[in-house]
Amino acid sequence: DADRIAISATFAGLNSFLGNYVGEFLGELSFSLFFLLSGLAMLARGSLYLRWVGYLGILTAVAGMIGMFRNVTGVVDPIAAVNNYLLPIWMIIFGVSLVRHPPSIPEVRSTALSMNAPFSG
Repeated sequence: DADRIAISATFAGLNSFLGNYVGEFLGELSFSLFFLLSGLAMLARGSLYLRWVGYLGILTAVAGMIGMFRNVTGVVDPIAAVNNYLLPIWMIIFGVSLVRHPPSIPEVRSTALSMNAPFSG
């Protein structure tokens, strides 16, 4: 029985630390960085609609980066709660904007050609 209690306590501690703190933190950091980079890419596209989507993506990324500390401190709980609403809203708007505004054929063609070009150096 003593061994089971010790193993159970060790598992609970490692699960809490590795799962909640490390795993969730790194996962949410990755999501937030993706949202940030996607928002910045939308800003670079130029149209007013895509810039609006880009700013919303950056706002969502910043809220996510702050909200991911909710397991560490309760001070950021209100920001994490707002982020729980921003995430699905931005992901839907982002998906719709990707479908409605695909890259033009010359952009895709020039990118593909530059990626397959031999190294000249």
